[in-house]
Amino acid sequence: MLIARLNTVLFRQYPNIDTDSILNDRFVDLIEEGFDVAIRIGNLTDSSLIARRLFAAPRILCTSPEYLKHSSRIRDIQDLSNHTCLLYGEEANRGGWNLRKNDQKTKIAPSRINTSNNGDIIRQMVLANNGVALLPVFIVAEDIKKGRLVEVLPGWRPEELTINAVYPSNKQITLKVRVFIDFLVEHFARRDVHESLV
Repeated sequence: MLIARLNTVLFRQYPNIDTDSILNDRFVDLIEEGFDVAIRIGNLTDSSLIARRLFAAPRILCTSPEYLKHSSRIRDIQDLSNHTCLLYGEEANRGGWNLRKNDQKTKIAPSRINTSNNGDIIRQMVLANNGVALLPVFIVAEDIKKGRLVEVLPGWRPEELTINAVYPSNKQITLKVRVFIDFLVEHFARRDVHESLV
């Protein structure tokens, strides 16, 4: 898991920093709930927060080899409409996936879906041969490398997700928080995200 790996590196570099990591995919009000910093995926709309960009996360369509053995073939982008698609977060509210390949654009509105607001749960569902998912590369890169998952329809991609560290603008940032945010920015700036997160 991303946060566990990051904390391991952080503790090695800064053994005197204490952290309290809370993991969830709901929208957290940093000011009301007293959080120092959050890592957020996607577009930011809250103007009361300061954002530091960490990295852009490409996503790929993937499934398990076993699923492909027992399902209809996926040769064309429209074939996805006939498959169980595992939708992550707000994708279900948007009615599916907006994908593009070169100058082609399409929207896939699958007839059969399963959803979760957690990328690791979607990953487990794909590994259990439950369908096709669109997941960030940093979640599935190791599975792809080891053959547990395969990319389908290479070249068809959505917009990249932007990952940001955000913190309130209306209170004095502590040294501990500044060190943590600078650590995140430097960590992702000097490493290939595809390799550093797996």
